[in-house]
Amino acid sequence: MWGRFIFLLLLLAVCSVGPGFFLARKLPWSPAEKLCAALGLSLLVLYLSSFVIFALRLPLYFHFAVSAGCVALLALSFRDLTHLFAHRRVRRQLAAFALLFLWAVALLSLVRHYSGGIWAGDWVEHYERTLFFLDHPPKDTVFIGLYLLPARPPLMNLVTAHFLAQVGRQYDLFQIVFLFLNLLIVFPCFLIAGAMTRHGGRRLALIAGFLAASPMLLQNVTWPWTKLAAGFYVILAIWLYLRGWRKPDAFRMTLAFVCLSAGLLVHYSVAPYALFLALHYLIAVFWGRKTRWRELAGLSLFSAGLLATWFAWSTAVYGPRTTFGSNTTVTGASSVSATENLARIGANLVNTIVPHPFRPEGRRYFESWFTQRSSLGYFRDYTFLIYQVNLIFAMGSVGGLLVLYRLYLNYRSPSTPVKRDRRFWGLLVLTVGVVGIAVVGQKDDMGLAHICLQPLVVMGIVLVAASLPTLSPSMRVLALSGCVVDFALGIMLHFSAENRIFQLVPGPGGQMMVLNTAGLSRQAAVNWGYKETHGWVFWGDHFAGLTTPIQVLIVLTFALLLHRMVRQAMAGRGVLRSAAKPVPAPPSWGGSGSHAPPSALRP
Repeated sequence: MWGRFIFLLLLLAVCSVGPGFFLARKLPWSPAEKLCAALGLSLLVLYLSSFVIFALRLPLYFHFAVSAGCVALLALSFRDLTHLFAHRRVRRQLAAFALLFLWAVALLSLVRHYSGGIWAGDWVEHYERTLFFLDHPPKDTVFIGLYLLPARPPLMNLVTAHFLAQVGRQYDLFQIVFLFLNLLIVFPCFLIAGAMTRHGGRRLALIAGFLAASPMLLQNVTWPWTKLAAGFYVILAIWLYLRGWRKPDAFRMTLAFVCLSAGLLVHYSVAPYALFLALHYLIAVFWGRKTRWRELAGLSLFSAGLLATWFAWSTAVYGPRTTFGSNTTVTGASSVSATENLARIGANLVNTIVPHPFRPEGRRYFESWFTQRSSLGYFRDYTFLIYQVNLIFAMGSVGGLLVLYRLYLNYRSPSTPVKRDRRFWGLLVLTVGVVGIAVVGQKDDMGLAHICLQPLVVMGIVLVAASLPTLSPSMRVLALSGCVVDFALGIMLHFSAENRIFQLVPGPGGQMMVLNTAGLSRQAAVNWGYKETHGWVFWGDHFAGLTTPIQVLIVLTFALLLHRMVRQAMAGRGVLRSAAKPVPAPPSWGGSGSHAPPSALRP
């Protein structure tokens, strides 16, 4: 196991940086931007190469050739790579990512089954989809008995297939690859922090600490689906869009929309962000550009070309109706009337904003689905369905309220950045919040923040962390106390529940049935049974006898991280910078060695 794991880590490091950095190394950008661009471009190279290998039915050893090419490109970029690593901020960002990766892997080591709410299916479906690109089964293969291939975009599954083709297709290795790809979202988070508050990009300890204490982030990093990986491209696109707008820079603007197209190929939840940025560009940006028609043609051509790699192939193989009509948003909305759709949207908006304990129908729904023998399991599902699906509390027990407070102060203060920036962020939150809930084709009595709003939630967490030293001491203590609560109720409680196991016993007709010895919800038992009947080994199964030492290590690590967060948070002067006298941006911003964000980018 350990040999394959180490080989996989080496492949992930080389292939996720090598080809993209070779393409981005000469850009006149800051080192942190180059690093993010390298990651985003590398995933696109792996997607395209894996798609070619699949579509042409080439032997799987071609994946080794692609990895060898990544090594060669990294070797050709060695001098530029050493210059990149010479920058202190890049080294700190890589160290923060390594810490969060080890943190997430340690939590994954507790997972013996997947559970939480009624989550099910995705952890099987994406594994089946990844194997589809390796094994070439019939095109009419139905995943988890529900979906044809075009129902989900393929980028993350194809990239994962590239790695599994070389290290083995075991489920535990699949978990590690998905964890790594989902966690890449932290790199554009470090960038966007500088667009939210002055010196935000320098507060890596706080940002990493708040992310490490985020139930929304950690539960989705360890759950093998594709939403956070799509969020990587969303946040990077927003950063590039703002930079391309302000400079102005047609190349950054083009790459911003290419990132949105790449994100759509990871998960269709990117659509509300793409819609907002496209409308904002056409209404507020396009007419002020000197080379507007050339820029529009370029970003449209490259974005459409990237999307065509999937949609053109799928249309040729499955037909346009299946390609564009098999997604759950389309099927759900088309099956009911316009009035019923409006009622569904209104109900989902309320359910996503108001937590289930404060709604009678939410309380009834919870009791009908999640009554269970285990008090730990009951409390876990109770908090899970607040942290995951509620827009405000997905940012933390205190974090979401602080985000609202911070946005309120920015709105009221005459000394905040120029009005167009406040308008941009306000419209982004409003548009994505409403559209991101409206596009979900089914009514959900708990809430829908986990579907399309994860990038928005993660940026809110980053805003709180980056601006924490500028808040009053009492606010800082409140925020840090919220991190402790979130760690206890949203992380330790959740992963302790996922560490419990069930038993398989013979049932009627010789079929195996799950004996709910863990006392958890029915859905948890179903997930366990599916895993056991298929004989899959989870990463956490390798550490079955080390649960207590791992839990102790996690608690001690969080205590050390919290200590570092307290030190950095209390080093501030307690003056909300958005309410203070505005500070002009340094004239050197924009060069390859500059890091301080322009004040025009702060919300």
